[in-house]
Amino acid sequence: MATIEKFIKDIHPSETKWRVKVIVLEKGMPKTARNVAKRYQNLLLSDSQKTQIQATIYDDDIEKFQNTLTVHGCYYISNAYVKFTKLQYQVLGIPYEWVISSRSTLVEMCQRKISQCQLQ
Repeated sequence: MATIEKFIKDIHPSETKWRVKVIVLEKGMPKTARNVAKRYQNLLLSDSQKTQIQATIYDDDIEKFQNTLTVHGCYYISNAYVKFTKLQYQVLGIPYEWVISSRSTLVEMCQRKISQCQLQ
């Protein structure tokens, strides 16, 4: 089955074979979780409909994507794991987040500033 280009609002945990064109709006510094020995890094992504979602990268994948996912960079993202998020960790009222890992596919679309990058 072919990959279908969608928008952030169309992606939910049971969705498969999708890709979304996004801009990285924010990229937090890597942090260490309080109760487990796990590192994580949060990102805020937006699509052409201005819908936003939080994405998280964990542990060794943080270094893998260190120079790939840059603020204001445009990317096609596919094969991210979509998981439900506990209420206290929800951002923007969206009940799930994307986990970007070594299994995810990222293709950079442009290397210009956000105002010059066309998402449509």
